[in-house]
Amino acid sequence: MAATLGSKHPFITQTEVNSKVADWKRKRKDDAWIKDRVDAIRSYILPSVDNMGSLLRIAKREIATPDGSKYWLYAIAVHEAFDPKESSKWLRLYSTADNIETMKHIFVSNKKEEGIAKNLMFSRSKSVNDKRKIIKNKIKGRCGPLSLTQRVGNWFVSKCHRISGTMAKIIVSTSLEFARDETKSELIIKCCDSWYGRHKSSKAMKQGSLNEIPLAQQLERLDWLDCFFDCGIIEVRNSPEVAVSADGFSLITVQAPVDPTSASDSDSEVGSLTALTQPKIVEAVVEMKTRLSDDTTIRRATLVARKHGVHVQCKYNDEVFKDCVPSENRLQVMHQVYVTGLRWSVFVTSKVTDC
Repeated sequence: MAATLGSKHPFITQTEVNSKVADWKRKRKDDAWIKDRVDAIRSYILPSVDNMGSLLRIAKREIATPDGSKYWLYAIAVHEAFDPKESSKWLRLYSTADNIETMKHIFVSNKKEEGIAKNLMFSRSKSVNDKRKIIKNKIKGRCGPLSLTQRVGNWFVSKCHRISGTMAKIIVSTSLEFARDETKSELIIKCCDSWYGRHKSSKAMKQGSLNEIPLAQQLERLDWLDCFFDCGIIEVRNSPEVAVSADGFSLITVQAPVDPTSASDSDSEVGSLTALTQPKIVEAVVEMKTRLSDDTTIRRATLVARKHGVHVQCKYNDEVFKDCVPSENRLQVMHQVYVTGLRWSVFVTSKVTDC
């Protein structure tokens, strides 16, 4: 019967049943006819309720093979209550294992591999990492951590009552006069919504978050990026109401201008002294963006890469910067530079398939 409702499994969700019933009604099926069919599978309907806890349902059927032997086929439905990205999620599967019924209340979990999370910028580990130490010494007078990593309890709590991310962009880019009470009220409402409102991650945000780990691993293979450290939320020490949650920190090699006073005569013969550069290792804050739309963001990034190259070095607000960093991300990048006190930023544009 479940197959007639579009399910390839004996168990069917209430949402699927409701969809089929609506389809029958559009076809003017009799209510009694519909009720008979729904009642026939009533015990196999799985509830579709947001924020529901764990639940396990099992059905079995004895199957006879052509050679005369028999075995039990188990149909299993497990409600996944611990997926942070889904409020209600059913997993349906089949099994022929003999110990299904004796082990049906035993759950086995594996620790999730966090990848870059083991390489934290701020770590409780007592082991010394010289590269991490260089970056920490550079920023410790300017800012400090409120959480070691992202999307954990103290990360969410620490974002409250602080201006970070989207709110910083709204405040900086507002054209309204801050002295007006209406402006203050409008900004307070937006802040409260950011702090206390319930905002579900969009599909694009989920994909972007999942892409950060392989993307960071890919970055560390580049010859000009020496290391990558993941981080949580960071506050300005002298202004704790201002914070940022960047994707991480790195040591990178850039082409820095040569001090004119140290240039040799042979250098001056090559060209203008201001155009001379030399490799230099600097500390940088990292922001990663995953592009998903083939027609807009991916196409734009592809055209820019063809024009300037896959890896470019630029200055804030020059023509290369304006081409490579979309206008909607520029204030975010500058906010990260302001909070950390660093002079360099790595802005990464990626597709999921790039990793």
